[in-house]
Amino acid sequence: MGRYLFRTGRRADGWRALRNAAELGDGPESAHAALLLARRLARRRRHRAAERLLAGVERRAWREPRLAIARARLLEWSLGDLAAARDVVTGALADLPADSPFRTDLEWRLQRLERKLLVRAAQGLRQERE
Repeated sequence: MGRYLFRTGRRADGWRALRNAAELGDGPESAHAALLLARRLARRRRHRAAERLLAGVERRAWREPRLAIARARLLEWSLGDLAAARDVVTGALADLPADSPFRTDLEWRLQRLERKLLVRAAQGLRQERE
């Protein structure tokens, strides 16, 4: 409903409908609304608010892998919190069925995050020695 209202020129009503849907936290529709709102917040450079929104919907709703991927991307690229991004990806992988199409993306993301954390830890040790 929110996307329809937004596209037909009723922007304020559209965003309000998306906010209401995200607050319900009851399934894929709520997750999709939260993703759209988080994208808007991130475009406006409100990365912490977008991350809090995704975290809240992820806690209330059943585990949606798209929410975990979006939240991990925000934590990794916009906020620079690699450890929290790794925790989000690890939690999402634990809840994901073996035949899910999102498993490959999450496994690849987890490997990259662990590599980055190792490099960051090694750089920290080098800086302490100098």
